[in-house]
Amino acid sequence: AMGADEIPGEDTDAEGVVESISRTLDQCRTRIDELLVQIDLAKLDVREEVDHQINVAQNAYLAARSKLSEARLDAASTVDALRQSLEQLLHDIGQAYAEVDAAVKRGE
Repeated sequence: AMGADEIPGEDTDAEGVVESISRTLDQCRTRIDELLVQIDLAKLDVREEVDHQINVAQNAYLAARSKLSEARLDAASTVDALRQSLEQLLHDIGQAYAEVDAAVKRGE
């Protein structure tokens, strides 16, 4: 199927991607905050267990945010890098969710 990827760097397209990624990042921020709340409510040993994973997700979020700032300045060249860091972020948040969930269930 022909996707947006096949369109050679059209600026309007790139800017649209940047905006949609920006919205996705806002949702990611919300999910990370929800995770932090869950972790706060969890038992201490659960917290220690998932601390690393939530840090990974937060760092990925910050990295994606800084790439987003670059993309706003130069959309066409950074959109691919932005897509990659967003995929990484979504992966990391998914992992964090799974780990927190499992740890909380074990701790019940």
